[in-house]
Amino acid sequence: MKHYYDFFLKICLFFVPLSVSVFGAKWHYLFLILSIFLWVISRLVQPFIYLSYYFKIYIFLFFTPIILSLAFGLPVGTFYNFNFFDYTTYFYEIIGRLSSYILILFFCLIFSETVFCGSSRGHEIEKTKNLLFYYWLGLFLFISFCYWQIASEYFGLVNFPFETRSHIHSLSISPDSFFGFRVTGIAREPSYLTPLLIDFILISLFVIEGFKKILVCFFYALIPLLLTFSLGGYFNLFIILFSAISFYTIISILSLKINSYALLSILCIFLGLVFFTAKLISLGGADLIFGRFSGAFDISKGARLYMWVMPFVWLTTYSIINVFLGLAQRVSLY
Repeated sequence: MKHYYDFFLKICLFFVPLSVSVFGAKWHYLFLILSIFLWVISRLVQPFIYLSYYFKIYIFLFFTPIILSLAFGLPVGTFYNFNFFDYTTYFYEIIGRLSSYILILFFCLIFSETVFCGSSRGHEIEKTKNLLFYYWLGLFLFISFCYWQIASEYFGLVNFPFETRSHIHSLSISPDSFFGFRVTGIAREPSYLTPLLIDFILISLFVIEGFKKILVCFFYALIPLLLTFSLGGYFNLFIILFSAISFYTIISILSLKINSYALLSILCIFLGLVFFTAKLISLGGADLIFGRFSGAFDISKGARLYMWVMPFVWLTTYSIINVFLGLAQRVSLY
């Protein structure tokens, strides 16, 4: 039975990138539910659940706020704000969110048992690599659609039939210019694609062996990442490269052995990105970069920034009950 729920878990990880695609999130949920179903059956036959120490800590930290919110926050908040906000309107959203949390819990249980049960330290790493490889493989396939889109939009070779938010908005850039188009692949928008590209780069360091192969994977994700024109993606890429340079420098100093090939490659990539940015500006892409910065700190122009800043404002606006128990779903709209 373990073989089967392990198999469906791997397929689930393979389809995870599709959750932000134009195809929707149904596929990885389907295989996750199948994996959970088989795991539950196996636990009925053999009632034993193995949780590693680290997963116990993770589950405690992740689910404690959720349990407190459901047990105390939702009932008290409903009663306290009854005259101001109709919680029953979002009943199905609450059920949907709760279902997601339950699926996450089961995923953690299955992952922990698959990786840590009856394994030594070395086997745990290998099992983790084995599971993550399927996620990496799904990302690899997902990124291939980016090259299909690039071939269609920049070279006119093949038609890309999927509709996404690939055109620049909220900036004074012509949609017909080079900078008017952003690579999305089959992701619904560039902001959904860039985290997957960063994931691919980082996981490649873990599941791929050999510096040259890792370098190939890096460039495989780098080209679409640059063409997303995403400042968040560029910032994450900068952090990765800065961390890599710092890591190799520290290791070289401590071991008194310099891996000149690796260090030179990273430095060349870093300098290449600096050149790319300069070229981007010289070709008329200054507004693409600085235009976003001009309104980057205006909370009235961005929902994400609004939701980052306003909770701290609400701490001083509402009562102590709301501070501890929250304001419920979408109360900021009222």
